[in-house]
Amino acid sequence: MTGRPDAFATNIISATDALSEQSSGRHVVFLDVRFSPKQQDFRSDYDNEHISGAHHVDLKTQLQGKGGGVNGSRPLPEIADLQRNVTQWGIRPETLVVAYSDRTPAAAARAWFVLQWAGLPDVRYLDGGLAAWKAAGGKTDGELPPEVPGTFTIAQAGGLPTLSADDVAGYIRAGGPVFDARGGAEYAGDGSPRSGHIPGARSLPSSTLLDAGGLVLKPNEVRAVLDARGADGADYIGVYCGGGVGGALETLALRSAGIDARLFVGSFSAWSADPDRAVAHGSN
Repeated sequence: MTGRPDAFATNIISATDALSEQSSGRHVVFLDVRFSPKQQDFRSDYDNEHISGAHHVDLKTQLQGKGGGVNGSRPLPEIADLQRNVTQWGIRPETLVVAYSDRTPAAAARAWFVLQWAGLPDVRYLDGGLAAWKAAGGKTDGELPPEVPGTFTIAQAGGLPTLSADDVAGYIRAGGPVFDARGGAEYAGDGSPRSGHIPGARSLPSSTLLDAGGLVLKPNEVRAVLDARGADGADYIGVYCGGGVGGALETLALRSAGIDARLFVGSFSAWSADPDRAVAHGSN
């Protein structure tokens, strides 16, 4: 389950280090990703203030495909669609891509997941998001970035492992740990058709893997959380949430601790849409 010791730096970048990379002359592309199921459009927030030069990214249209049924609410995007966006964002083969959010860390983690899955060589999550950038002295404005097409070509997706509903069911039957990244109330459910959790899955809210300041826990702290939940020594960790956003944040935190975490992208929205799959309720 343990991976490379540099996994944290490979996936997560501090605001200070992002500024240093930018100052060094390296080509850095910032992606501003904001999302809430309760708010449909964050464009005005982006227009009001974002990291200078950052591109606005709409999670619902640019980081997911057409959802519905057993595909789940937020499946991975089609490669052709993602390629158009990667080009629009000005990404080159040598680019450092930094995804960030304002108040929703999971949104930026979804961008990290999708782009690493698509095979981009250097995609990192900005720890602490916009607030950390400003605290470090980074510039912000409301200007649009220049339109300079990128040259990176997505050759083959699969840069990150994913799980299907069958994979999750089989792994749980074999005794493998699968964690539900939603809050405890969503995990327990209220008895309605799309509430509850996958039978045998354990509750581990993604917020558990952030500290009080909203930063991702360090690798030793993440491993301690897993050990406390009896997941030490597993071949890998399965992760899901409601629709593949919160689970992306949990996957980021685990993989940044050197742990082989695999996201069920369709998550509970896909699982619960299949009438042949059982749904459990309660806190256990």
